[in-house]
Amino acid sequence: MKTTGDAERRVWAAILFATGQADVFGAVRGSPRLHWSFDGARIEAEGWAEAMQAGPIAWARIEDEIAVGRIKGHAIVLRGILLPLGSPPD
Repeated sequence: MKTTGDAERRVWAAILFATGQADVFGAVRGSPRLHWSFDGARIEAEGWAEAMQAGPIAWARIEDEIAVGRIKGHAIVLRGILLPLGSPPD
């Protein structure tokens, strides 16, 4: 079960992958900055799809911290992750 502290420390990233292309490995686009909310990452990914003229994204929420979206020739992963505990190192 998640605690309020976890929710306050969760950030989100959007990552775009090419599908069906054997010579492309890994992400072809990713968030340059983390987002404080799922919706922020989703909006960034929807902007990519619009710029690519790929049509609307078909989203599936896999679990609380992961969503996968599909557009022609690409898959988008939205991933929530917790910030580290404690203060940043000096």
